[in-house]
This record gives sequence, C-alpha cells and structure tokens, in this order.
Amino acid sequence: MVTSAETGYRNTWLWNIGFSAYWFSTHYKWFILLSLVLPAQVARIVPGGEKNSAWGTVYAIGAVWGAVGPALFGAWSDRFDSKFGHRQPFIVAGALVTVLAIAFMIGANSIPLLVIGYLLLQLGEDIGQGPYAAMMPEIVPPENSGKASAVMNLLQSAARLISGLVYLLINKAGAALMWSPTTVMSVVYGVVALVQVLGAGTTVYTVRHVRRRKPVDNSDKKAFLVRWLAPWKSADFRWVWITRFMSTFAFSTVSTYFLFYLTDMFPKLVLFGNDLKDPHVAVIVIVLAMSLLGIVGAWWSGMIADRVGRKKLILMSGIAMSSVLVPFALARDFTFLFVLVVPFGVAFGIYVSADWALAMDVLPDKDDAGTQMGVWSMSSTSVQIFAGLAGPLIDFGNRISFGWGYMGMIWSAGVVFLVSTLLIRKIKGSF
Repeated sequence: MVTSAETGYRNTWLWNIGFSAYWFSTHYKWFILLSLVLPAQVARIVPGGEKNSAWGTVYAIGAVWGAVGPALFGAWSDRFDSKFGHRQPFIVAGALVTVLAIAFMIGANSIPLLVIGYLLLQLGEDIGQGPYAAMMPEIVPPENSGKASAVMNLLQSAARLISGLVYLLINKAGAALMWSPTTVMSVVYGVVALVQVLGAGTTVYTVRHVRRRKPVDNSDKKAFLVRWLAPWKSADFRWVWITRFMSTFAFSTVSTYFLFYLTDMFPKLVLFGNDLKDPHVAVIVIVLAMSLLGIVGAWWSGMIADRVGRKKLILMSGIAMSSVLVPFALARDFTFLFVLVVPFGVAFGIYVSADWALAMDVLPDKDDAGTQMGVWSMSSTSVQIFAGLAGPLIDFGNRISFGWGYMGMIWSAGVVFLVSTLLIRKIKGSF
C-alpha cells in the first residue's frame, strides 16, 4: 500500500488540482475539437445529408490507434527511467506531438488530410495518457483516491465550461475584427495547443520530485501481450472496464452528433424567450450549463466518495441520467431541452467522479500500473470506433423518417447507460 510519505502526495485541493491539470487540458482539447471545431470542419468539406457519416468515419478511424496506444506507452513507461522521472517525459512528449497535430489539422481541407491529422492527435494523446493514468495508483494512497478522482473530474467539467466560453469569446472577437472563418478556427486551434502545453507543464511541475519507489526490474522479460492480458484475468477489472466502456459509449454517441442534432431537429433555438440562432452557440450554452452542474456534482462527490463509496454514487447517478434521456429524445423545444440538462449535469458530475477511484480499487498489479491503467484507458478511447460507426446509422434512420436516426441514437444511449449502471453491482473489490 502506498503512503503519502513515500510518494510525495499531498492531500490538499491545490496539489490535486496541479496533478489534474493535464486531465484538464486533455478534456479542454477533446471537448472543443470533437463537439464544435471538427464537426464544423467536416460539414464545410462534406455539406448535406451525409455529414454524420463523414464525421463518424473520421472519428472512428482516428480511434483505431487509441485502442492500443495507451497500454503500449503505459507499458513502456513501466520499464523506462530517466533523471526526470519515468512517467513525466511521456506527458511532455504527448503534449508536443499534440501541438504538431494541431498545426497540421489547421490546414486540412479534405477528409483524408483530416484523418491523418486526427490520427496524429490521437497518437499525442496516447503517448501521455497511459503513463499519466499510471501515476494515480502510484502516487495517491487508497484512502484518498475518492477525493483525488473527484478533483480530476471536477477539472474535467471545468475544462468543458472554460473551453466553451473561450470559443464564444474568440468568435465574438473574430466578428468584431472581421476575421475569416479560417482565421477564427486557427485561433481556436492555437489556444487548444497552448492549453495542452500549460496543462502538461503544470502536472509535470507538481510531480517533479516523484521518482520510482522501486528500481526497474529488467530481469522481467514478459512480452507486452502477456502483460496486456494479465489484468483481464481479474473479474473485477473486467467489470470495471466493461461498465466504463458502456457508459462512455452512451455519452459519446450523443455528444459526438449533438451539433448536427440541434441543427437538423430544432428549427428555432429559443431559450427562455431569447433566440440563440446559431447551433454552435446553443451547443455551448448546453455544455456550459452541464459543466457548471457537473462541477457541483463532482465537488459534492469529492466530499463524500471516500465515506459513502463509489458504487452507490454510480448507481444513483446512472439511473438518473438514463431516465433523463427518454424525454431528451422527444424534446423539440430548446428551453425544455435545457431544463432536462439540470438533473443530467449534476448526475454526470457525480458519476464520473467515481471513475478513477473505482479503477484504482480493483487494479490487479500496481507495480505494472502503466500497462494496466493503459488497458483501462482503452475503455474510453476504443469507444470512438463504435461511436463513429453510429454516424451512418443515424443518417440511415433519418432517411427512413426524419429524426428517427437521432431519436434512436439517444434512446439507445439511455438503455446502455442503465445497463452499465446496473452492472456496477458485479464489482466486488470496491464499495
């Protein structure tokens, strides 16, 4: 069992925020790119009724590498060492590759170029994500994992909130200065790159003194595949992986196509008497509300998670989210849709706050944390393959009858959310 004295962990909100800064920058990047920038970029390249299919293709292809990348780089960091630490160089390298990918994607004017840029972006994510995920069980004592997990997911909600506000400010400045859409997009991309570098730098600085508690065991020559398969022998790990995959899939299928859903299904975007007009603005308003409410849920969860337990919080919040998605699919009034976001946002903040703590509770071998947390990270990255495949299905359903594709997507997400929540009870090694 790790202790604070051994790892340098500090049970303060400030230390946990510094440690979670990389997580903040990661979610800032993915929210603003996946929800706003990339769908709009795809729609300009492929206008018309096939935009869901085109965007889904880009999303799915880009995730193929993400299905193995986190575990591969996590395993490498398990056997790596340097005077700067064994995880820290990967976090820095991942941020730098992300910057390179963003520079490439700014000029992408075709689907093949966008796919190449997205693959490079995913590579940067995977280089840092597997090693970063492994730092949590290495550094944080078990009795503090609930709070640490909640802080990470509080910053996840804050990242969505701030990225939405920044997007609005950049667009407003662009309108005032008469920037072209390409210039606006370039500035948005540039800020994403800056946030990624700052987030990685803050986390690396926070853990600058953290080093291996044990020397590298170079006598262990087990192949990567053997180490990759090892955590799957644990029933608890399998259930944690499966339930996280399902819940992430449910959320991704809705969020990935949400901009197109609002564009096609809401002829008017009126919120409490105010016409928002632009679907991009409507998406940001929804996400800002959900992020603020998610922060409330994450903060409350952080206060009680280590006492109440992760499973109870997940069961309560998961049932609440799945029930909200039923009327969500039927809503055609934007104000009503916004009201439904209130319970969903709070519940989502509670739900994701138990995410990391649950994985740490059941991790089979913390000495091989890089590989095993990389495998765990795949439960969210591999989701993109299947969420991407939903795009053609949505277009197919919409061709049968207008809106059926979107409604089927949302209702399916609700069912998957509910089933994944109930399956949490299968996990025995957490409470």
